[in-house]
Amino acid sequence: MPLITSCAPTPPLKVATWSFPACDLLRWRVADNAAIRWIPTAGDAETTFLLRFHRADVALLTLDLALREAALGTPLTVIGLLDVSHGADMVLVREGFTTPERFASARIAVAHTGLGAITYALARQALGLPLSWENTVAIPVSDQVAAWQAGQIDAAVTFEPFASQLRALGAVPLIDSSRLPPLILDVIVARSDVLDSAAASLKILISEWFSALNAWRHHPDETAQALAPYLGVAPDAVPALFSGIRLLDCAANQEKLRTGLRTEQAALWSILTAAGFPLPPEQPPLPTSVAVLPPCTESPR
Repeated sequence: MPLITSCAPTPPLKVATWSFPACDLLRWRVADNAAIRWIPTAGDAETTFLLRFHRADVALLTLDLALREAALGTPLTVIGLLDVSHGADMVLVREGFTTPERFASARIAVAHTGLGAITYALARQALGLPLSWENTVAIPVSDQVAAWQAGQIDAAVTFEPFASQLRALGAVPLIDSSRLPPLILDVIVARSDVLDSAAASLKILISEWFSALNAWRHHPDETAQALAPYLGVAPDAVPALFSGIRLLDCAANQEKLRTGLRTEQAALWSILTAAGFPLPPEQPPLPTSVAVLPPCTESPR
């Protein structure tokens, strides 16, 4: 009798993330790709839960969140970089608090998240102020507009769409991430235990990111039209959502991932520790890999 063999189909790569512009650019690109199963989440807590308990293979996270998850013992490797904040994260203040000296005495709303703490700490450093949490008020970004209207705060660490709402109430910019060290990064992480078994699917995912980025750069109108339903805005409003971030291409990925992001990770760990996040005394390993990156032809942008 002839030997009959069969091969089980490769299961799709499970990618968990919440919605943000670069994420939705990738989500649009992989929507019809059977190799990728997109798992929308309500936020970072659900995303990291799925990653931690093997219900997702890959997640799109900020680098600081990936570092904190690695500190909990989840084996992660950074396999791609989506973007770096370049104006999207900011500090807004009331008139009268626009100098470093006045800002130092302001009641400052800072969400108790890694992103909030990092933006605040870097802003103080850039303004020439020592790091202090004395006048901070822990308020989620979504609740800061109400706190502003109630007169409970003089400044807020924020981002869109809440920044526009605060500006409409008279808030003015003090500083934004375009003037800060490039530590606010959105990254693609994979569970380290799937790097070999899911290598083909991981390569597809990363290649689709660069394909999406190419479409955005070279065909912005058509891409904005396609992206609008994912972002929940009209097509002509899509470009503004990307104005505060710098999307990272293949060459930039190669360049940064080959450094191991060691400088960025050490700086983030220092800030998170100073902010009082419950972390182990030693910084955990969070390796990077260029194994699934395609060959690059362009210079870093």
